[in-house]
Amino acid sequence: MFLHAERERERERERPRNFNSLIKKLNDLQSKDSEEHFKKIRSIDWKELDDKYIAARFIYLNKAGFNGLYRVNKSGGFNVPWGKRENLKIYDKDSLDSLSKYLTKSNGSILNEDYKKTLKRAKKGDFIFVDPPYDGDNVFTSYAKEGFGKEDQKDLAKILNDLTNKGVKWILCNYDTDLIKELYKGNNNMVLSAKRYISSDGTKRINSYKEVFYFNYEIENQKVIQGMHEYYSTLKTTNKSLESYVDWVKIENNINEHKLNLLQLNYFTRSRTLGDIKSKIKTIFQQEKNDIFNSLEILIAKRDGDKKHDRKYMDELTKEIKEYSFDSEKSVYEFMKGTNLINLFQNVSNLSDYVFGVEVGMDTNARKNRGGKIMEHTIEKILKENNIEHETQKDLKKISELSVGEKKIKRVDFYFTLNKKEYFVESTFYNSQGSKISETMNSFSDFTSKIKNTKFNLIWVSDGPGMKSIKNLVKEQWNNVNLMNISQFEEFIKNNT
Repeated sequence: MFLHAERERERERERPRNFNSLIKKLNDLQSKDSEEHFKKIRSIDWKELDDKYIAARFIYLNKAGFNGLYRVNKSGGFNVPWGKRENLKIYDKDSLDSLSKYLTKSNGSILNEDYKKTLKRAKKGDFIFVDPPYDGDNVFTSYAKEGFGKEDQKDLAKILNDLTNKGVKWILCNYDTDLIKELYKGNNNMVLSAKRYISSDGTKRINSYKEVFYFNYEIENQKVIQGMHEYYSTLKTTNKSLESYVDWVKIENNINEHKLNLLQLNYFTRSRTLGDIKSKIKTIFQQEKNDIFNSLEILIAKRDGDKKHDRKYMDELTKEIKEYSFDSEKSVYEFMKGTNLINLFQNVSNLSDYVFGVEVGMDTNARKNRGGKIMEHTIEKILKENNIEHETQKDLKKISELSVGEKKIKRVDFYFTLNKKEYFVESTFYNSQGSKISETMNSFSDFTSKIKNTKFNLIWVSDGPGMKSIKNLVKEQWNNVNLMNISQFEEFIKNNT
């Protein structure tokens, strides 16, 4: 025991020096990164290096190599090509330091041996996580020169099932293939979506596939965990389409409201002085065409004021609150002078073209309000593509069978019947977090509980990165609300038609 304690103290004393030596070697390897340098380091026989250089070499080759791949040839040599990365960073010093301290003080061991030998060490009460090369056709297994085929998968499954009998807990991940299903049937499992990008051939990369976890023990709230994973792993970062950036129809309609007035207001585009403007205002009033001035507000990117306070402003000199109007020559002149419209008239020759640009700019403010409409359009498109008859903006007060007291939800986005079941659908998309998301969640949970014993079912289709801000609430309410994202709703509809 004394010798063991002494060895521990010695490791702790040596750790700072060894760690600093490792960092120095990593910095050197990182600073010299190039294809030629990478190949040179890769060709070195690691058996000829000291421990610190072996560690530095391994980290460098992994981070500087293509796509973080680890692969060997039939001779066991590392043969991954250079990754050609700009601004290469091969380590995080704080993370590496924390790991170094933990490994130095812990009683754990890092072993480099056949997995069968390692698993034989397991005893009752131990926990094992097993991450073998995955099963499947055209799946990369060249982590070792021997590979890892279907017979190896069978050998591994037999060992793990034997460990179950010894009282050892384990969890294994793999592809959800027929072989894996057969080998581990009888054990608990969770099928999850996962992303993988490691492949030397970009055209053969798997962006998303079903990954299965098998385990020989019970996990609390397993269905909730799996359901939430599937929901959050397939959220969309945006629901905008290119056509959603500008509402051209609305812009055209807005311009048409002012079109004739703008043509006549072009009369002012040749003005060079305030005197010219005053003279032209007088002429227009004499011709009784002063209605054209009702379109002046759009020239300063302002909609027509339909309320008195919309036209109020503070006089810069007197600090008095005044109200502009277009009822007289004086009031029109003061508006043009105060807003410096002469600058516009001196630089623009066609006010219709100018207002077109103004309308496009003003329309950007409406983008955030279009998110809900885009979501409704997405849901309706899914229903139409699957030939599902439906109603939009269904008024719940008109459903005589539905009596749930004071309803916070007065109408729903969609109503349809599917396989003799009647569904209400509410759709939302949240780009960012906010208290409204939590309020909506609680509202739908309450509504779902009130219609529980009726023939109606509520589906809340909600998507977007903002949903990540209420993960705890989602977990709490998971069994109370039928929550789906866009992809899940589409799959639900297709599977039931």
